[in-house]
Amino acid sequence: MSRAVSVRLLAGLARQAASAPPDGRLDLADGETVASLAARCGVDPAAVGTVLVNGRAAGPEVRLAPGDDVVFVPPITGG
Repeated sequence: MSRAVSVRLLAGLARQAASAPPDGRLDLADGETVASLAARCGVDPAAVGTVLVNGRAAGPEVRLAPGDDVVFVPPITGG
């Protein structure tokens, strides 16, 4: 059984991340949270505006499960 999650880094986050998974899949560690996944991918928390887990906004403390779809979105500005 796969323990992987799907990880997408949008816009500039993909270029900034030091360890983003090239295939968009990453195996979960025990007790993995949004914050620990971001750290493993090399994502600077200050550069993230929103995190979506399975299409819903999620905070850094949210625990992840195998098969989750995690999207890191940079802040959106404009007007």
